[in-house]
Amino acid sequence: MAMAHLDYSRIYFTRKFKEKKKIFQAKEGSAVTLSKQLDRLCDLVDGKNDESSIAKVIEMLRGILAIKRRSELFMKAIRLFLKKENREAFIALKDHDLQIMFLEQA
Repeated sequence: MAMAHLDYSRIYFTRKFKEKKKIFQAKEGSAVTLSKQLDRLCDLVDGKNDESSIAKVIEMLRGILAIKRRSELFMKAIRLFLKKENREAFIALKDHDLQIMFLEQA
């Protein structure tokens, strides 16, 4: 029986190449994940993804036609919205009538 000649250096090189490729892909994946996490963190700091940001809640307030700008209720709402809990409650009510009642009774 003739023994087949195996090129061990080629097998070793192929195995090492595959291992390094996996490591590189893992590092690349980690870098992409880290980049996405940093982008999300920056957006949160900027208030872009926060549904209860002051800017977004005031925009909702402007959409309620029954509340006139520069009215006492409008200005009271802005003061109330300085607390995140008040903004979240305002958003959760969803119905304009309930939101107005919330502002009036706060």
